[in-house]
Amino acid sequence: MVTIPPNKGVDLPDEPIKFVLGDKVLKQLLQAASVMGLPEVVIQGDGEVIKVIATNSKNTTAHQFSYEVGKTSEQFKAVFKVENLKMIAGAYDVTISTKRLAQFNLTDGSLTYWIAMEGSSYFGGQ
Repeated sequence: MVTIPPNKGVDLPDEPIKFVLGDKVLKQLLQAASVMGLPEVVIQGDGEVIKVIATNSKNTTAHQFSYEVGKTSEQFKAVFKVENLKMIAGAYDVTISTKRLAQFNLTDGSLTYWIAMEGSSYFGGQ
C-alpha cells in the first residue's frame, strides 16, 4: 500500500482495455456485492462484450450480479477485491493494463485511483 503518493503520476505500461463505468452501475454493483456477501468484482471480456460482475470465484454456485459496460475484441478477466473498490461515487473512465493494474479516473478528471488486480486475473485466455 502506498501511503504517500509519488510526486509524478503513475503511467500504465499499456492500455488495451478502456470503458466507462457509470455511477449508477458502480453503486448497484457494490450494493449487490454487499447484500449477497460477494467478495470480488470481476471485469471480464469474452472477445465481444465487457461485463462487470459481483461474484465469489471460490463458490461457483453463489449468486452473481453482472452488467454489460462495453465492447471488446480482447479476452481477459480482471479480478478485484470489493474492499479495494471503496471509491468516491461518480462515473469513471476505466483503463486496464495487462500488467495487472487498473486506473479509475473520475470522468471530470478531478480524481484518479490505481488499483492492483488479484493473482487470478488473466489476459488473452487462461
